[in-house]
Amino acid sequence: TTVVLAPGWAGQPTLLGEPGAQPPGLLTAGPGQPVSPAALPAPLHVLSQPEAAALIAAASGASRLLCSAGLLGLSIQEALALRPRDVDATSMRLHVAGAWARQVPLPPWLPDTLLADTESEQPVLRDAAGQALEAADVASMIVSAALDAGLDRAATISWDVLRNTAIDWLVGQGLRYTELPKRVGRVDADMLQSMSSRHGE
Repeated sequence: TTVVLAPGWAGQPTLLGEPGAQPPGLLTAGPGQPVSPAALPAPLHVLSQPEAAALIAAASGASRLLCSAGLLGLSIQEALALRPRDVDATSMRLHVAGAWARQVPLPPWLPDTLLADTESEQPVLRDAAGQALEAADVASMIVSAALDAGLDRAATISWDVLRNTAIDWLVGQGLRYTELPKRVGRVDADMLQSMSSRHGE
């Protein structure tokens, strides 16, 4: 099965620039004062569209759901708290609970994958014993999927990389920074600074 993930995979228009786009060459701290490279935010590690598609295609079962949740912009805590009841297949939305409660548009293929057991109160993302995954499980599953997909720097791909990718796509589509919490919840100021530098703002 080939899965194609574009920035509009959850129903948004595709208006992205190149994921590797660099900010303008000269950044200044004031008139005639170049910014020290050490003062600039660290470059973000994000996936390109083909890399994200390859990751989802290579993953299966819980790993596929895990990677998909990251690419939807959920925090790891939000993803691990998901229950089947949180999936609204009729409106194609995922209900995310917690301090940053919101509804996230779903790609067409994901609800069927999530709704294998709609009566279960077990976590959607769980181990063989039905328990919520641990942080070490999450890290291992993401890296394993990245290795199977043959991605560069597979061992460095983490939950943050997946979530950063989701935010990068949304900003590239033209979503205002002030609107990001409605789609991805809380975003740290350092992350916003890195993202604005990446998009040349």
